[in-house]
Amino acid sequence: MTGVQTCALPISKNLPSRYPGALGLIYITPVAQEDLGTFLEARMAEGEPLRPIAPPGQRAEYYLTTYSEPQSSIGVPFFVDNKSVAETRLALEHSTETGEVSVSAPVDVSVFERMADKDTSISIFGLYAPVYQPGARLDTVEARRGAIRGWLGVTILGDTFVD
Repeated sequence: MTGVQTCALPISKNLPSRYPGALGLIYITPVAQEDLGTFLEARMAEGEPLRPIAPPGQRAEYYLTTYSEPQSSIGVPFFVDNKSVAETRLALEHSTETGEVSVSAPVDVSVFERMADKDTSISIFGLYAPVYQPGARLDTVEARRGAIRGWLGVTILGDTFVD
Protein backbone atom coordinates (compact mmCIF):
# COMPACT_ATOMS: atom_id res chain seq x y z
CA MET A 1 0.00 0.00 0.00
CA THR A 2 1.41 3.40 -0.98
CA GLY A 3 1.48 6.45 1.26
CA VAL A 4 -1.39 7.97 -0.71
CA GLN A 5 -3.45 4.80 -0.25
CA THR A 6 -2.71 4.67 3.49
CA CYS A 7 -3.89 8.26 3.95
CA ALA A 8 -6.80 8.26 1.51
CA LEU A 9 -8.43 4.90 2.17
CA PRO A 10 -10.02 5.70 5.56
CA ILE A 11 -11.27 9.06 4.28
CA SER A 12 -12.66 7.71 1.01
CA LYS A 13 -14.67 4.91 2.64
CA ASN A 14 -17.07 7.44 4.19
CA LEU A 15 -16.79 10.18 1.60
CA PRO A 16 -20.00 9.58 -0.40
CA SER A 17 -22.17 9.07 2.71
CA ARG A 18 -20.76 12.08 4.56
CA TYR A 19 -20.63 14.34 1.51
CA PRO A 20 -23.34 13.50 -1.02
CA GLY A 21 -22.09 14.17 -4.50
CA ALA A 22 -18.47 13.42 -3.61
CA LEU A 23 -17.55 10.54 -5.89
CA GLY A 24 -14.12 9.75 -4.52
CA LEU A 25 -10.53 10.72 -3.93
CA ILE A 26 -7.91 10.72 -6.63
CA TYR A 27 -4.20 11.32 -6.84
CA ILE A 28 -2.68 12.76 -9.99
CA THR A 29 1.03 12.43 -10.77
CA PRO A 30 2.96 14.57 -13.26
CA VAL A 31 5.13 12.36 -15.46
CA ALA A 32 7.58 13.65 -18.05
CA GLN A 33 7.76 11.74 -21.35
CA GLU A 34 11.35 10.71 -20.66
CA ASP A 35 10.27 9.19 -17.30
CA LEU A 36 7.18 7.38 -18.62
CA GLY A 37 8.82 3.97 -19.13
CA THR A 38 10.27 3.96 -15.62
CA PHE A 39 6.95 5.15 -14.20
CA LEU A 40 5.00 2.35 -15.90
CA GLU A 41 7.55 -0.27 -14.85
CA ALA A 42 7.31 0.89 -11.23
CA ARG A 43 3.51 0.66 -11.31
CA MET A 44 3.69 -2.90 -12.65
CA ALA A 45 6.26 -3.78 -9.95
CA GLU A 46 3.64 -2.64 -7.41
CA GLY A 47 1.26 -5.23 -8.88
CA GLU A 48 -0.76 -3.04 -11.22
CA PRO A 49 -1.58 -4.38 -14.67
CA LEU A 50 -0.11 -2.47 -17.60
CA ARG A 51 -2.74 0.09 -18.57
CA PRO A 52 -2.70 2.37 -21.59
CA ILE A 53 -2.77 6.15 -21.30
CA ALA A 54 -5.84 7.95 -22.57
CA PRO A 55 -6.15 9.78 -24.76
CA PRO A 56 -3.40 8.05 -26.73
CA GLY A 57 -0.47 9.97 -28.14
CA GLN A 58 2.95 11.10 -27.13
CA ARG A 59 3.29 14.34 -25.16
CA ALA A 60 6.12 16.11 -23.33
CA GLU A 61 4.34 15.66 -19.99
CA TYR A 62 1.33 13.80 -18.61
CA TYR A 63 -0.83 14.42 -15.53
CA LEU A 64 -1.85 10.83 -14.80
CA THR A 65 -4.55 9.70 -12.40
CA THR A 66 -2.57 7.13 -10.48
CA TYR A 67 -4.93 6.48 -7.58
CA SER A 68 -8.70 6.45 -7.31
CA GLU A 69 -10.75 5.39 -4.29
CA PRO A 70 -13.27 3.99 -4.57
CA GLN A 71 -12.04 2.46 -7.80
CA SER A 72 -15.38 3.17 -9.47
CA SER A 73 -15.03 6.93 -8.96
CA ILE A 74 -13.33 7.00 -12.34
CA GLY A 75 -14.18 3.53 -13.59
CA VAL A 76 -11.91 3.45 -16.61
CA PRO A 77 -9.24 0.80 -17.35
CA PHE A 78 -6.41 3.21 -18.20
CA PHE A 79 -4.39 6.09 -16.85
CA VAL A 80 -6.33 9.27 -17.58
CA ASP A 81 -4.04 12.05 -18.78
CA ASN A 82 -5.63 15.02 -17.04
CA LYS A 83 -3.34 17.40 -18.89
CA SER A 84 -5.35 16.61 -22.03
CA VAL A 85 -8.61 17.78 -20.37
CA ALA A 86 -8.46 21.58 -20.44
CA GLU A 87 -10.75 22.15 -17.43
CA THR A 88 -8.70 19.84 -15.23
CA ARG A 89 -5.32 21.02 -16.52
CA LEU A 90 -6.16 24.64 -15.78
CA ALA A 91 -7.24 23.83 -12.21
CA LEU A 92 -4.13 21.71 -11.56
CA GLU A 93 -1.78 24.34 -12.89
CA HIS A 94 -3.57 27.08 -10.96
CA SER A 95 -3.23 25.14 -7.71
CA THR A 96 0.46 24.50 -8.45
CA GLU A 97 1.20 28.14 -9.11
CA THR A 98 -0.76 29.57 -6.17
CA GLY A 99 -0.19 26.79 -3.62
CA GLU A 100 -3.91 26.79 -2.94
CA VAL A 101 -6.81 24.43 -3.49
CA SER A 102 -8.39 24.96 -6.90
CA VAL A 103 -11.68 23.84 -8.40
CA SER A 104 -12.07 22.89 -12.05
CA ALA A 105 -14.73 24.08 -14.40
CA PRO A 106 -17.34 21.37 -15.02
CA VAL A 107 -16.00 18.40 -16.96
CA ASP A 108 -18.39 16.33 -19.04
CA VAL A 109 -17.68 12.74 -17.97
CA SER A 110 -18.47 11.57 -21.49
CA VAL A 111 -14.90 12.68 -22.29
CA PHE A 112 -13.63 9.81 -20.11
CA GLU A 113 -16.48 7.46 -20.93
CA ARG A 114 -15.84 7.73 -24.67
CA MET A 115 -12.26 6.72 -23.96
CA ALA A 116 -13.66 3.60 -22.24
CA ASP A 117 -16.33 2.95 -24.90
CA LYS A 118 -19.16 3.82 -22.52
CA ASP A 119 -21.96 6.34 -22.95
CA THR A 120 -22.65 8.59 -19.99
CA SER A 121 -23.25 12.31 -19.92
CA ILE A 122 -22.87 13.87 -16.49
CA SER A 123 -20.69 16.69 -15.30
CA ILE A 124 -18.16 16.49 -12.52
CA PHE A 125 -15.96 19.03 -10.81
CA GLY A 126 -12.55 18.40 -9.39
CA LEU A 127 -11.22 20.02 -6.24
CA TYR A 128 -7.40 19.81 -6.24
CA ALA A 129 -4.69 20.48 -3.65
CA PRO A 130 -1.05 20.58 -4.72
CA VAL A 131 1.45 18.17 -3.14
CA TYR A 132 4.99 19.50 -3.12
CA GLN A 133 8.39 17.96 -2.41
CA PRO A 134 8.82 18.02 1.39
CA GLY A 135 11.12 20.80 2.52
CA ALA A 136 11.08 22.60 -0.85
CA ARG A 137 11.09 26.37 -1.03
CA LEU A 138 7.69 27.53 -2.25
CA ASP A 139 8.16 31.29 -2.26
CA THR A 140 7.88 31.80 -6.03
CA VAL A 141 5.75 30.41 -8.82
CA GLU A 142 8.85 28.89 -10.42
CA ALA A 143 9.82 27.21 -7.14
CA ARG A 144 6.32 25.76 -6.73
CA ARG A 145 6.35 24.45 -10.31
CA GLY A 146 9.71 22.78 -9.70
CA ALA A 147 8.60 21.24 -6.40
CA ILE A 148 5.23 19.81 -7.53
CA ARG A 149 4.95 16.05 -6.95
CA GLY A 150 1.24 15.64 -7.62
CA TRP A 151 -2.27 16.67 -6.66
CA LEU A 152 -4.77 15.20 -4.25
CA GLY A 153 -8.27 15.65 -5.58
CA VAL A 154 -11.91 15.05 -4.83
CA THR A 155 -14.29 14.37 -7.70
CA ILE A 156 -17.74 15.84 -7.18
CA LEU A 157 -20.93 15.16 -9.11
CA GLY A 158 -21.89 18.40 -10.82
CA ASP A 159 -25.65 18.34 -10.16
CA THR A 160 -25.17 17.70 -6.46
CA PHE A 161 -22.38 20.28 -6.21
CA VAL A 162 -24.61 22.97 -7.69
CA ASP A 163 -27.71 22.04 -5.63
